[in-house]
Amino acid sequence: LVIAITGESASDPTAGFAIGALFMGIGTGIMYSNNLAAVCDHADPSWRSSALGAYRFWRDSGYAVGALITGLFADSIGIFGSVLITAGLTLLAALLVALVYEETSSTEIPRAPKIAEATKESSSQPQEADEIHL
Repeated sequence: LVIAITGESASDPTAGFAIGALFMGIGTGIMYSNNLAAVCDHADPSWRSSALGAYRFWRDSGYAVGALITGLFADSIGIFGSVLITAGLTLLAALLVALVYEETSSTEIPRAPKIAEATKESSSQPQEADEIHL
């Protein structure tokens, strides 16, 4: 796809790699914030930081271990086969999320009682900063 977009041949893939890296960066930026929001939506505020830590641990471990395993596949079956395996695992993960993940609505998101009480108190009392002094 990238070669078709850039018109570059496989003998000089520099522009194709650059455009591919651009698309990967945009996709990662979009995906990363959504994954963090999904973890926060499903975690109670009392253990939300632990849930984010566990998510980041497994995600970051995947970067390291995934690169090593992909390198082993590339050495044994070639780069094209390694890319196909990676694409297949990515598709499998997407299908698993599509089948298993349940969206939360804004009314289901847990909220810490202290934060909810503080919000109610601050909204019912006038604030000094709200007054304009000339």
